[in-house]
Amino acid sequence: MRPSLLVAAVALALAGCSSAKPVSGNDAGAACTVDGRTFPAGTFNPNQPCQTCQPAISASVFSTFTGLPPSGGCATSQQVCNAGTCQSGCVIPDLGFEPAGALEAGNACRVCDPSRWTTAWSSLTGAPLDGGCPGANLCLNGQCVSGCLIDGGLI
Repeated sequence: MRPSLLVAAVALALAGCSSAKPVSGNDAGAACTVDGRTFPAGTFNPNQPCQTCQPAISASVFSTFTGLPPSGGCATSQQVCNAGTCQSGCVIPDLGFEPAGALEAGNACRVCDPSRWTTAWSSLTGAPLDGGCPGANLCLNGQCVSGCLIDGGLI
């Protein structure tokens, strides 16, 4: 975290709030006033972990949020925020939310497995999922390969 963001996060924590994301663009310096209280842009709703202050959307209510919740915000560490609710899945950079068990497009050897990662595809070793690997019959460290796996090694 950059020093300026760290200072902002500490200030929000001391105020009883948590920062959802770095504030930038049109939200910089903006705030939301909800139920008579003012919250800086990017602050999580203290009553709903998957809503944040996003003044560009609304300055009078918290808006839905897709991304990583604040620590302890969702029921389990295998949940992320998707459209304002806690759901089992992954938030993949440049793609957004993917539900648990979703395969990476074009690769049956990488899957959203929130028990392993909630911010990246998980690599498989063994049988490919969903009928899998054209021209190959196995997954090895997230890649389709041909051969036999014996004691974890490809033969």
